[in-house]
Amino acid sequence: MKNKVLITGLNSIIGKEVFRYLARHTQTKIVVGQRHDPDLPLQDAEYRYLDFNDVKSFQETLIGIETVFLIIPRHIHQIEHSFSSFIDACKSSGVSRIIFSSVYRGKFSVILPHHKVEKLIRKSGIDYVIVQATYFMQNLTTFFKREIQEDQKIAIPHLSRKMNWIDARNVGDAIVNLIYKFDDYKNQTIPLMGNENKNFMEVTAKLTATLPKDVVYNATFKEFVKSLKRKGLEYKEISLLVLFMMLERLDYKTEIHPNYEKITGKKPTRLIEFIMRHLPDLEPANNE
Repeated sequence: MKNKVLITGLNSIIGKEVFRYLARHTQTKIVVGQRHDPDLPLQDAEYRYLDFNDVKSFQETLIGIETVFLIIPRHIHQIEHSFSSFIDACKSSGVSRIIFSSVYRGKFSVILPHHKVEKLIRKSGIDYVIVQATYFMQNLTTFFKREIQEDQKIAIPHLSRKMNWIDARNVGDAIVNLIYKFDDYKNQTIPLMGNENKNFMEVTAKLTATLPKDVVYNATFKEFVKSLKRKGLEYKEISLLVLFMMLERLDYKTEIHPNYEKITGKKPTRLIEFIMRHLPDLEPANNE
């Protein structure tokens, strides 16, 4: 019988990549848990209804599941209550492994909801791996895509602090490797990072070097908040993001951990490689 792996957050940047890499392994049965029936690109995948705001959906979703790949989706009303109930349901359903996609723990990341979920998982008694990925390169082709294409600008306040950038493909690849090498990494928290720390000035310089128009990055906080509203973020999400960014500006040290290469035996994607791969997604909407 195939091992059943539940993937939550299929529509997220990382959920798509975990699904894509896991689908290559025929010894695994993929179960996708979300509120709406997805158009699954794989016949052997199974859909089950899962709503983190509806604790009654948990038990049936988890029947026969051995491993849960867990993310925090948007629009959860009470994150701590929902995830505490979900993890309890995992225990009672016999789930033996949880892989949680968290965020890289900077100095001030304790204000993020991921910190609370990490604590719940560690206390649960279920074997786990917590993956703390740094900033996804895919934010350039999703979160910032419209303003890069239309305004040749990344609407973000002046940030000189260098951030670590990682390709979500690398993270998805590593997570699937962790599913199959779980015993080697169980009950560990693993930072997943690329090989480059770049600030937004350096990133926009790379975009300018490859795109037909210059791309700039500076903006006032008012413009930044306006851009977040245009992207559909809620007030609570905007407040948390602004606070986190302001605090993270005070934390200048980002040590690079080569865990991706250790887990997969591969080199992580470089930022310029990612940009070149996605040039059609980033070119100006009106290229004249």
